[in-house]
Amino acid sequence: MEQSFSSGAVAAQGGYAAVNPNFPSIPIGSSPFVGGRPFRRPPHTGFFTVQYTARQFTAAVQGALASRSDDSTFLDYADLAGTNSMILPNRNLDFGYAKLDANLTYAVKPRVRLFTQLDNLLDQQHIGPIGFPALPFTVRAGLKVRLGGE
Repeated sequence: MEQSFSSGAVAAQGGYAAVNPNFPSIPIGSSPFVGGRPFRRPPHTGFFTVQYTARQFTAAVQGALASRSDDSTFLDYADLAGTNSMILPNRNLDFGYAKLDANLTYAVKPRVRLFTQLDNLLDQQHIGPIGFPALPFTVRAGLKVRLGGE
């Protein structure tokens, strides 16, 4: 059985809807989130790594994938009363993303290696659940020298 947030909640409360005083014309019920997905948690995620290793050369590509996720339009203390009210949740409000990284390593000599790291190859500026935007496409390169050992 499917119910809307307003009519299903009204029926469950004996014909009376709960309302937000800042939005009195919108019946929201006592708990419009029952059965909903958690905010900012994509229902589908994945990770993969592909690696090739030879005697002097190593290459790898890895990816993290996430589908769209639910979120809400929080007013952040900007409603008419200056409080932090919350508008009803929106299905698939946050965009999905794919983050691809690659790295290459070449052994010049047994103790000397050149490397490069390419992060965020697609240059997607998603915002993860903790609220930080992704870094843009980034390239790092360098030289590894091993001292001591066998």
